[in-house]
Amino acid sequence: MLGLAVAGLMLGNAAAGHARAAPPAMAEPARTSEEAANAALLRSWYESVLGPLDPEPVDRFLAPDFVQHSKLAEPGPEGVKSFVRRMRGLWPRPRLTIQRIFADGDFVIGQVHQERFEGDPGLNVVNIYRVENGRLKEHWGNLQAVEGNPLGK
Repeated sequence: MLGLAVAGLMLGNAAAGHARAAPPAMAEPARTSEEAANAALLRSWYESVLGPLDPEPVDRFLAPDFVQHSKLAEPGPEGVKSFVRRMRGLWPRPRLTIQRIFADGDFVIGQVHQERFEGDPGLNVVNIYRVENGRLKEHWGNLQAVEGNPLGK
């Protein structure tokens, strides 16, 4: 009986124009100038190095003592260059789509969709970098095969 009374009140309120409005959209928080620079650095890194798999500009982006926490690449800029060359050999026509970039102080996070070859469902990749003196200093990453990826079976 109580359930019917509550339902009646809810229907009555909705009919009387008291329906609950959707919450307002969350505004993106303003970035500091440091965070904006770090986000721009990551976007440029993706567009210059990881998107085209080009090892040549690596030194422009990485600190000389770059720390690689991922097991996919050896430490330092030379380890990253070697990794990028290896991937380029495997995936001659890659396609990287930047999904989002977040910045929080000296940390910058990017989520990308990496297609390795035509028709590839791809990889969902999340990279976390710490920036120091305008260069990427540390990296942590995680990747996941997009469902339906024949290589992920």
